Parts: sequence; C-alpha cells; structure tokens
Amino acid sequence: RTAGELLGIRSLYSVIGKPLQEVFPALGDRNTIRDRPEIREFTIRGKRKRILVTQIELVDRHSMVLLKDLSDILDLEKRVQKNENLAGIGKLAAGVAHEIRNPIASIYGSAQLLEQQITDPEQRKLVDIMVRETERVDRLVGQLLQFAKPVSLRKEKIDLREVVLECLDSLKTRPDYNASGIKLETALTEALMITASKDHIKEVINSLLVNALQALEEQKNKPERKITVSGNRQGGFVELTVKDNGPGIPKDFRERIFDLFFTTKAAGTGLGLAQAYKIVREYEGNIDVDSDEGKGTSMRIRIPA
Repeated sequence: RTAGELLGIRSLYSVIGKPLQEVFPALGDRNTIRDRPEIREFTIRGKRKRILVTQIELVDRHSMVLLKDLSDILDLEKRVQKNENLAGIGKLAAGVAHEIRNPIASIYGSAQLLEQQITDPEQRKLVDIMVRETERVDRLVGQLLQFAKPVSLRKEKIDLREVVLECLDSLKTRPDYNASGIKLETALTEALMITASKDHIKEVINSLLVNALQALEEQKNKPERKITVSGNRQGGFVELTVKDNGPGIPKDFRERIFDLFFTTKAAGTGLGLAQAYKIVREYEGNIDVDSDEGKGTSMRIRIPA
C-alpha cells in the first residue's frame, strides 16, 4: 500500500501479478535496476520525487524492489546548505559594503561641490551623472547591509489576508503596473492569522509580487496576463501562493533564484528574493517554487500559524 501511494497507483488490486515495468514504466525492469541502492528522480502526479531504489535478489530468479522516498530529507539538506551559504555571503557582503561606503561618500561629496562651481552645461551634465550613479551605488550598499543584519523577530498577531490586500494596493500605484494591463486576482476567503512582523511579511509579499510583475512584462504580446494570489490553511501552517502566467523559470535557474546577487533581469540586483527567503526562514517557514517554461510560475510561502 505504501509503495502504491508513493508511485501514484490508485488501485492496488489492478497491478497485483503484473510485471514491474508494466506497472511503473519509469522505474524500468529488474535488468535496469542496479544491485546497489540508487537515488532516482521521478515525476509523480505532477510532483518531482527522489526515491531510493534497492533491488534484493531472491530465490528462483525472483527479486524484491525496496522504495524509500527521500524527497523531504534531501530538500531539508538543500535548505540547510542554502541557509549556511546565505549567512556566509551576507557576512562577506557586509564587510565589502562597509569598505565601499566611505570612498563613495567622498566621491559623492566632491561631485556635489563641483556641481555648485561648474557653469558649463556639458560639464554639469557629467557631474550630474556622477551624483546620480553614486546615489545608486549607495542604495545598493544600503541593501547589502540590510541583508547582512539579523532579522529582528518583532512578532505580533496579523491577518495575512489584510497584508496581501495592502501590498496589492501598493502594487497598483506603480507606473509599470498601470501601463501593463496585467490583471490581479485573489482567492482569500478567510482570515489567515500568523504571528510575525507585519513589515517583514509585507517585504516578502511585495518582493514576490514585483517578481511576478516583472516576469509578465517580458510577454507584452500575450493576450491575457495575470497575477493570482491565493491563501489557505494546511495543518499548522498558513500557505500563500503568488502565481503568474508568464514565461516561467528555466530549469537550470530554479535552484538559484533565492541566491544572493542572482538575477536574470538587466536592472535587477539579485537581493529581493534572497532577502524574502531569509525572512521566511527566520520565521521557521519556507518558500517553494513551481514553474513550467511557457506557462508561468507559482511561489508558495508556508509560515507556522
């Protein structure tokens, strides 16, 4: 019964006595299964599973195949490794940011003094560029320092549904949204109470919404572009999903989208999703990504209720 549930077989009686290859072709037959434990990947009912497959030889040329689902264990190991990597990169980034901020302040101050003394229009234009670009670098340094700081868990009872509606109202004020024609849909039918900082959760939701908006901007010729936000309770967790019907995330990038500085956007910094992931993990939650190229992306937050 357990093996049937693992392999997505609904009726056990329909497979009794049939060859393994006929029941589950992706697993193969006894000749393709190695005689030592092997982790293999399968897609079962739309979900990717990593299963430890072991074949044990029995008498009369029979054999027994043992299956163990390692998906949750391997995912947990990957999350732990990602957290350790983010912590190390954050410390390095903070050190670099402090070293950069002082010379940037000197350049910015000098450029402002020059701006007051120069009267030639062409030279003033060059100085304006210096001021503008040093301001941009200073903002990036500030974001790096913010990322490196420990998350202060100022917990309070908040309704996640209300926070989502506030974030959607903010999204509607963005010039890039108003000019896009993108539809916003919600499926939030009940109060979703969690214990967390409202500011932190808003930062996470805003990051996911902006990411979806920017993904849809790449498909201006698509007839209907939309972002859907849905939420529900699952056991002791509250789940919130931000879904878009954009281009999707290439398979090679999916494991890296929460890495610091990783971005596929020309004007991106690679800080938004990394900070969102860090905040959710601090609240003992997680962010899962499900994406199909050409169909869209879903990002699901799970936070303890």
